[in-house]
Amino acid sequence: MKLFKLITIVILFVLTAESLAKFELPPIIDHYMVLQQNTEANLWGWIEPGEDMEVSPDWLKQSFTAKADKDGRWELKVPTHKAGGPYTITFKSSREVRTIREVMLGKVWICSGQSNMDMPLEKSWAEGVLNYQHEIANSNKPLIRLFTFDRWYGSKPKEKFGGRWRPCLPETSGAYSAVAYFFAREITEKLDIPVGLIHTSWGGTPAEAWTSEKVLRTLGDFDKQLDLVKANLSDEAMHEFYRHMGKWGKILNAAYEENLGFARGYAEPDYNDNNWKIMTLPAYWEDFSSDLKDLNGVVWFRKEVVIPDDWAGKDLILSFASIADCDVTYWNGVEVGRTGYETTSYYAAPRNYRIRGEYVKPGRVVISVRDYDDRGNGGIYGDADKMKISPQDTPEKSIPLNGDWKYFIEVKLSEEPKPPATQNDPSVLYNTMIAPLLSYNIKGAIWYQGESNVGRAEQYKKLFPAMIKCWRDDWGLGNFPFYFVQLAPYAYEWSSKDGLAYLRQAQFEIMRSVANTGMVVTTDAGNLKDIHPRNKQAVGKRLALWALAKTYGVKDIVWSGPLYKDHKIEGDKIRIFFDHADAGLVCKGNKLIDFTIASKDRKFVSAEARIEGSTVVVYADEVKIPAAVRFGWANVSEPNLFNRESLPAGPFRTDNWK
Repeated sequence: MKLFKLITIVILFVLTAESLAKFELPPIIDHYMVLQQNTEANLWGWIEPGEDMEVSPDWLKQSFTAKADKDGRWELKVPTHKAGGPYTITFKSSREVRTIREVMLGKVWICSGQSNMDMPLEKSWAEGVLNYQHEIANSNKPLIRLFTFDRWYGSKPKEKFGGRWRPCLPETSGAYSAVAYFFAREITEKLDIPVGLIHTSWGGTPAEAWTSEKVLRTLGDFDKQLDLVKANLSDEAMHEFYRHMGKWGKILNAAYEENLGFARGYAEPDYNDNNWKIMTLPAYWEDFSSDLKDLNGVVWFRKEVVIPDDWAGKDLILSFASIADCDVTYWNGVEVGRTGYETTSYYAAPRNYRIRGEYVKPGRVVISVRDYDDRGNGGIYGDADKMKISPQDTPEKSIPLNGDWKYFIEVKLSEEPKPPATQNDPSVLYNTMIAPLLSYNIKGAIWYQGESNVGRAEQYKKLFPAMIKCWRDDWGLGNFPFYFVQLAPYAYEWSSKDGLAYLRQAQFEIMRSVANTGMVVTTDAGNLKDIHPRNKQAVGKRLALWALAKTYGVKDIVWSGPLYKDHKIEGDKIRIFFDHADAGLVCKGNKLIDFTIASKDRKFVSAEARIEGSTVVVYADEVKIPAAVRFGWANVSEPNLFNRESLPAGPFRTDNWK
């Protein structure tokens, strides 16, 4: 969705939420909700100040009454018993009666983090989740209920929020968090109990955005940013910003809709483009040319190719990896495809446009692309080998399209207004996407985040445990289970070659030091060229293994891959001991890889490694007196060590050298 359209929705939400209704329930107390079983569930809402609210859950033989305070807010606790349903709850004030239906008692989990938690089940980001068509078609799971939290951020904790419960069906599951869905699917299939998922995440956000100001102040690292947030992020300042965004949005719409370049003939094969400049694609245009630096607007691209004689009359597929943000693509002046804001994750969606055979003639053809981008990077980007034309019936025959293209700026937009703060600032998401939930009883949390903190591993060692403690303290439910995902291999361009390794080590140490936490290893489920790997099934299932074993006490399952336990120097070798390797270790390949070893000089070299039972012996000819071993110690490491249950070993180091 375009930013200014999202903003319009948010403004309406805020204005509506702040005008207190006579009878209002938070959206999380609604049809299809799941309440945590065997507890006292909090229910709350707003009526007239001093008025009584009577609540009658039909799984009990009694009603409960609460009186609204001076602000009209009431709250009470309702006992819940074992999992089951569906039930109804009736709410009765002096002037209205409301009944919510399809209420289940079961397990409630918070699902939070950044984009890898947010990535939906449906095909939207790049190639989409593995086998997404099959997964969606088979997602009729009546025991799973889905709640998605509306995104918003603020400088102080809020009570009001937006969102909606929905049953898990093929028509509802596609837009939901894939990791959360696969997590719940495993639990419901194993335990046959209802699971309520509360999805509250935001792509690209760091852990400090999800932590309260009070806790962040104890760390001392974020005081200056917190002061700026408090000074700038008032409701009045945000409303003023959105008024400016509305004006800017009208300009964006005009540039998006008015195709001036087409009217000027930019798509025509005989158009004279001799004065156009050259750009080598794929690339973001900001990275390529100074005249395009920080450009928001419309850029046209043109390229000539020669079609072979034997392609004449055949249907062709014209492909680009991705185009930021939206495009209209032409073949000799004829539009053959477009991708706009109506397409989910439009900026990352691969383009595969069919060219009908009637337009395919041998010889010279001109491909033209109108690229519209209103914020961030623009351009035709991604894998070079995915820029090509090929016959539909023989895709192995292709003409590459990477290389030099001519370009021309059609529209240069003014820079977008800058908000007084962003969703990445410290505490702002805790205030609006965690704090409003604190009255709602949960069983635990699953978390997939850290990409935006890569490069700050030492800080993360303090920050992430502080965030976990913050949530646990503020929910007041004790040390509830908190299971998280260790980041997958990826070539982080903003970090050193081992910046990810240090972040993953921080995650591992946090799992070891913070009670009732668990960590999922994903070294075999990454994508070195895509920060959003497709294998979300493995991630969700492995999170569920932790929950099944450690939270629900399911016996006879192994819930983790091998995790470093200890080491012992044996002459010129080092033996590594692991947890979760009782049945032995497995090498998936000809030999173990991604082990390095060093002596006291701290110079690591590639090492040989062999499995001996449930241990690994590591050595190298160059290192006669070894002192330390590291495993999977690079952003792009994809090790091949597993336990007998096919769960991957976690990266580690035996040293603590700086």
